Amino acid sequence: MKAIVILISALLLAVNVYSQNLLNGPDDIVFDVKHNRLLIGNWAGNMIVAADSNGNQTVFKTNIPFCHGLELFGDTLYAASADKIYGININNAQTIKNITVLGSARLGHITVDTISNILYVSDWNIKKIFKVNINSNTPSVLVNSGIETPVGVLFDPNYNRIILLTFDANTPVKAVNPSNGQVTNITSAGYNYLDAITRDKYGCIYVSSFTQGIVYRFDSVFSAPPEIISSGHNGPSGFGYNCRDHLLGVTNYNSNSYSLVTLPVISVKNISKKTGSFILLQNYPNPFNNSTILRFELSKASNVKLVIYDISGKEAGVLLNGKLDPGIYETVWQAVNYSSGIYFYKLVTNKYVSTGKMCLTK
Repeated sequence: MKAIVILISALLLAVNVYSQNLLNGPDDIVFDVKHNRLLIGNWAGNMIVAADSNGNQTVFKTNIPFCHGLELFGDTLYAASADKIYGININNAQTIKNITVLGSARLGHITVDTISNILYVSDWNIKKIFKVNINSNTPSVLVNSGIETPVGVLFDPNYNRIILLTFDANTPVKAVNPSNGQVTNITSAGYNYLDAITRDKYGCIYVSSFTQGIVYRFDSVFSAPPEIISSGHNGPSGFGYNCRDHLLGVTNYNSNSYSLVTLPVISVKNISKKTGSFILLQNYPNPFNNSTILRFELSKASNVKLVIYDISGKEAGVLLNGKLDPGIYETVWQAVNYSSGIYFYKLVTNKYVSTGKMCLTK
């Protein structure tokens, strides 16, 4: 069976599922880059399946019933299975943790706060969110009631919040305060049966609509309407992100398959290797309509972050967050979905910080 995917502004690679297809209700997926494979949790198949770079499938772990959520943290794969969270060593598939989450029924997607070593997991059946200290293996209830069917969760360290998706019609993206469980809306309503969520290396947020077969991309702070990155998925229920290759794995629950989406990059072009200093230049054109070019120089190899802020100082997007060699660089900020007004762009390197001002007019 071949996953049929319509490509929208991204190259979507449909994965051939061979005759030994072991997928049965695939509900989540992670990239195990260390072993050059995918790990896929089956809701109905009672197992976690490994798929190599050629799509060949083998059994990674059995006796994981109703596997809904997967999260890879170091060498440990955390799997949500009915009322338990298993910790599985990816090197030998041995179970190293078996945590019963008392009061749960059907645990869903998982996310991790890597600083505090806290797992957050949704329970779509009884409409709760649990937190689990993975140092002490101690679970507790974070959100006890008052939310629609919770599914996708993503810990956002920049704003110390859990981004939450709910499996209902005409629903907003929500945020949960990890300290007190308070739930607020991040976006307005209008999205249908959201399920999977992940973040890429640029800070962009991806969410899926299970019923519409769509993958949306939001900016890092949900300041503009989302782009449709790909569509034609058959029940997209789980995401895995490969930082090395900027690649999104998507489980197609309804067709027992998965797809790989090569994501559009936020392009930074090296236009010259000759430079003598750290400089952030004025954007051009300025004022601008819909798009403008940002240019900067690096005298040494540096970790570089280029961020857009609105007039209130709220982060509006991350254009670059990575290491660059010495040279002169330029990138384009596409502001089609942003409102007219004054914006600031800030360049941060190992030893240099500079901010520029620009005006968007429509």
